[in-house]
Amino acid sequence: MSVNGQLINISSFVKSIIQLVIHWYKPIGRTIGLLLGLGIVCDAQPIVQRPESACDAEALLTSRQPLVEIRPETIIMKPWQGKHQVYGIFMLPKAVQSREPAILKVKHIGVYCDVVNRSGFKREGVIAKRNHFLMVDHIHTRTAFWFLLLGKADLIQNPDNWTLIYVDPAAPRPPRF
Repeated sequence: MSVNGQLINISSFVKSIIQLVIHWYKPIGRTIGLLLGLGIVCDAQPIVQRPESACDAEALLTSRQPLVEIRPETIIMKPWQGKHQVYGIFMLPKAVQSREPAILKVKHIGVYCDVVNRSGFKREGVIAKRNHFLMVDHIHTRTAFWFLLLGKADLIQNPDNWTLIYVDPAAPRPPRF
């Protein structure tokens, strides 16, 4: 057989391909095994609270204050566009004050402690209802890339896996000293 005027010995070509496969078989197999193993561990033991969280999520969740849980209006996942490009857009009533503690729970990923921040009334096609505002809450881009690598991006893109928890603004507040 000839390609571009050069003779190719098919048997030596096949032999070299087989040698390549044998040479790389073990390292590739180990790498795939490691990635699958890490994927199973990540699923089996989700992080209770991200170490960089700004507050004590457990203290807020176990407090006697009435809490409200909401789901996002939409999830934006564009990690290839850089930092802070994986987030949920939540609609909160205007009665919720800025800087109030809030907790973002993302199933299979973890718990982030945060504060309420107002992100306006329109974002990514979501328009806040009357007497509401929008809040954007992020997860780490590296976390999204990891889930993409594991083929589990659908877990991040599912709004049912995201929950924002904040103190009910209509509930009476304990006195501050």
